[in-house]
Parts: sequence; structure tokens; C-alpha cells
Amino acid sequence: MALSNEEKSGIVKDYGTSESDTGSPEVTGENRVLAHFGLERLRTSQCRTGFLSLLEAAKKRPETLSFKDIGFSIGPRINAAGRMESGLRAVELLRSKDKEEQDQLANAINDFNTDRRSAQAEIFEEAKALIDAAAFPQFHGLIRTALAQRRGRYCRFKNGRTLL
Repeated sequence: MALSNEEKSGIVKDYGTSESDTGSPEVTGENRVLAHFGLERLRTSQCRTGFLSLLEAAKKRPETLSFKDIGFSIGPRINAAGRMESGLRAVELLRSKDKEEQDQLANAINDFNTDRRSAQAEIFEEAKALIDAAAFPQFHGLIRTALAQRRGRYCRFKNGRTLL
């Protein structure tokens, strides 16, 4: 089924929002136009209603939404669905027309983001401890064994650095 120009325009505007004014690489040309109109659609709630459910779950108000919010709050939630379970949850959210289903999916995606942040913090602390211990050659064997058991792969040390 071919999409009309109006349908194509709506899809582009819905998905065109991206980071541009918060220290990320500069968005220029048509990408800047897409980002501008995408953000305006979100701010005026003229977007897919699944986005609105996700904004609500993230405790973000559409009318005050910024590129920074998209880049550091909404985007990571969408990515977390794919990292923690399946990216299909985000697709289902954006395609759904049922408010109850949208709210459930948005809350699940929000929970995935919370779980991702916890897992990331745990992995960071584990890596930091291993790096700190790697400074002492007498612990290298223990670290290699721990990494092999936890990650299912062996590592070696070269010039004081852990190579996985």
C-alpha cells in the first residue's frame, strides 16, 4: 500500500525529532528542519499518542519539551526497551491506537530504562573494581578467572591494561 504525501509528511514529522542544540553534533540542512517540526509536533501533542504516553511515564510535559529531553530522557527509554527486552515494545507503543495499551507499554518501557540504569551502574562498579585490582599484578590471575566466569570469555593483561 502506497502512502500519500500527507501520510509520509506526518511520519517524517513524528520521527524527525533529534538532538540539535545541546552540545551534540550540529544538525544542519533538512535534518534541522525535520528536528524543528518534529519537536513542534510533540510540543503541541500533534504526534502519535504513544509518544504522549511515553512522555507521561517519563514525567515530561509536551509543551515544555526540549531537544535535550528527547536526547537524554525519551531516546534512552526507547533504546532501553531493545537493550533489556525487545525493541518491538517501542514499535508497538508507537503503532498502538489503544490508550490503555499505550500506557502499559510506556510504563513497561520506563521500567526497562530504570532496570537498564541499575544494570549499567552495577556493571560500572564491577568494571571499576576490576580495573582498580588490575593495578596489582598479584591479582591478575584472579581477575582473569572472574572475567572468564562472569562474561564467558578469557582476557589477558598487556602493559597494565585488561584486554577482553
